Amino acid sequence: MAKEKTEKVKKKAPSKTKQKTVQQPNGYTDEILLSLKGVKKRYGNKYGVNDVTFDIEPGRIVAVLGPDDSGKSSIARMICGLTPVSVGEIKVCGIKPSRKTKDYISFLPEIPFVSDYTKVSSVMRKYKAFYNDFDAEKAEKLIKYAGIKLSDTFGHMSSTAMQKAQAIFVMCRKTKLYILDEPMTHIEPKARDFIAKLILSNMQDDSSVLIFSRIPNELEKIIDDVMFIHRGQIKLAGTVDEVRAEYGKEVSALYREVYKC
Repeated sequence: MAKEKTEKVKKKAPSKTKQKTVQQPNGYTDEILLSLKGVKKRYGNKYGVNDVTFDIEPGRIVAVLGPDDSGKSSIARMICGLTPVSVGEIKVCGIKPSRKTKDYISFLPEIPFVSDYTKVSSVMRKYKAFYNDFDAEKAEKLIKYAGIKLSDTFGHMSSTAMQKAQAIFVMCRKTKLYILDEPMTHIEPKARDFIAKLILSNMQDDSSVLIFSRIPNELEKIIDDVMFIHRGQIKLAGTVDEVRAEYGKEVSALYREVYKC
């Protein structure tokens, strides 16, 4: 495993004059969207996530890379409040994961979140009803562009079309934090470029995207920061430029070297 670096994800120098930090009523400042401090997740007598600490600032696309069973999905689910933290603290916009933080997070899980009999139009209606920040007009245009019909049912769609549709719904919300768990894994290689462009073109200026994946190739084109996770611990972290400079190779090549065993 590559040598350990700080887990603090740094922000590149802004091209514009930095705005004054805004202090919110709950004590949150707009400089940190997501904070994990000493987070652990216990499964029986083992820790699936073991002492993970990092911060994410606005305007970043961050990838957490690692093989299966490295703790990626557990971290994603704890951030979204779907599973409790065993030890440590997570804050989303200054708030511990709860019903309140659901307004700040748009989550794409690895396992499809719709049943086989659900129509695309039904998911569209539910997003419009539950999320005031959902841009239905944009979503409908993107669904059509992806070659998907509103009348299609998810059970009769390919895994690629299903992942495209779900990603469109998630990214068409105007929120603070987009959490994507394995967005590239269950789709054809040629369709991964669609997901990458979708992420780039639909994240908000004051938001960030956190991607958990075991496929680094297409992600390297769009991410600002990267973390390598191994057995529940972050072993390497930094900007993509820092990693390339320190190790003398692209992120995808370093990933293959680190996890070749």
